[in-house]
Amino acid sequence: MTEYFANYYLQNKEKIKASALVYKANNKEKIKEQNKKYRKNYNKLNVICSKCKRLMLKSSYKRHCDRKH
Repeated sequence: MTEYFANYYLQNKEKIKASALVYKANNKEKIKEQNKKYRKNYNKLNVICSKCKRLMLKSSYKRHCDRKH
């Protein structure tokens, strides 16, 4: 089944790229809003450990500190 999809992609690569560009052009504002929301949530979810300068999810931060430091 994956061969079929690979062949389909190779045959329709230009058409797929063109439709993606059209979608981007038509939904520019919508995409911007989605990115803003995503960035806001991303900043809330992630933290950097002050001791080892690692980026990780807030949920795994406590466990990391208990184990590593």
